[in-house]
Amino acid sequence: MKTRILGAAVGITAALALLCTSCAGGNPPDGPTSSASAPLTSASPRQTSAGPSTTPEEQALLDKVRAEGQLTVLVTLKLPQTPSGSAEHKKAIADVQDQLLGQLKPLGVQVKTRFELYPLLTLRVNEATLRHLQESPLVDRLHEDELNKPQA
Repeated sequence: MKTRILGAAVGITAALALLCTSCAGGNPPDGPTSSASAPLTSASPRQTSAGPSTTPEEQALLDKVRAEGQLTVLVTLKLPQTPSGSAEHKKAIADVQDQLLGQLKPLGVQVKTRFELYPLLTLRVNEATLRHLQESPLVDRLHEDELNKPQA
């Protein structure tokens, strides 16, 4: 039981750290508002004008899922700008989550955690699902959901 609680706490801490990194990158949670149905226009850091390219981090995830068969990943979603914590923001999160999960359903995905206040999902994926996530315009970042050892 303690391991499960610790694992959840570490996962949530990692998710919040990712959000803070996103905010520091120019996407403040309380920035300009727009409609929840606004198109997602920000370019993914892994996509170029020539199409998607695989970063070293994404290649490492692919190698690991090939070796292990499945992998648990933390998915940071792209959202239109909405006031953080507002009903509009929560709806935008749920809408993007629903859209992505609808696309992933035929590929075989297990939803581990669905966040209501943060644009995040924790998913157990196979290689086909991971590739789809890497190419999806709805996904901003992917990270392996893993425990990190405390630093001394």
